[in-house]
Amino acid sequence: MPKKIDVAAWRRDGERLWNTIQERELVVLPWNNPWFRFAVPGVPLFLAAIVTWFIWWNPFVSGVLALLAAPCLYTAIKYYSIGKRTGGLYSFFSETGFGMGCDADRLSIPYSSLDLPKQVTPSTVNHNYIVLPVRPGIDGIMLERKTGVDSPWDGAPYRRGIAAILRTRDGALHARAYPNEMIVHLFRAVFPLALYLKERARAAEAGATELSKPAE
Repeated sequence: MPKKIDVAAWRRDGERLWNTIQERELVVLPWNNPWFRFAVPGVPLFLAAIVTWFIWWNPFVSGVLALLAAPCLYTAIKYYSIGKRTGGLYSFFSETGFGMGCDADRLSIPYSSLDLPKQVTPSTVNHNYIVLPVRPGIDGIMLERKTGVDSPWDGAPYRRGIAAILRTRDGALHARAYPNEMIVHLFRAVFPLALYLKERARAAEAGATELSKPAE
């Protein structure tokens, strides 16, 4: 049975995030690159395999240690190279929009595109993606570059390292990442923010309607 969402808690989290955005102008949720976590067991195992081979000439033990080290070293090298290539991946929330980015550029989706769906499915995180709570279409979405030469997004997949923002055939935007830690953090931030901004806009609209009523 799916876990029920605590709407009140989401509203508080969204308000807290929005206030932080107003204070700092930019809130960044960096991807914690796991290359070192894999290097910690991989490097000692690999060194032990070398020592076992050259000192005791034991190919069986050396081979077992090398086999144990190989997946860890491969994964560590893969993620380290991703980090060097992208310069660090992150999700962000600025005064005008949110999205994903790296050192070279970032894809920014305006808050005006936010549209909280009637049904939220957190379980998609387990499949390494989330459906962003935005209206179909790419209007207002910008590719912001470090060089300052920004341009409207053309809808082509935005892929940077382990992360991507893709546009599906029905116009929905998917944020993907493997491992999924990055989109877990994004989900926990953008949906509460969307809920808060929706209720904030509704309250402002109700207040404007009340003020527009003629005095009796």
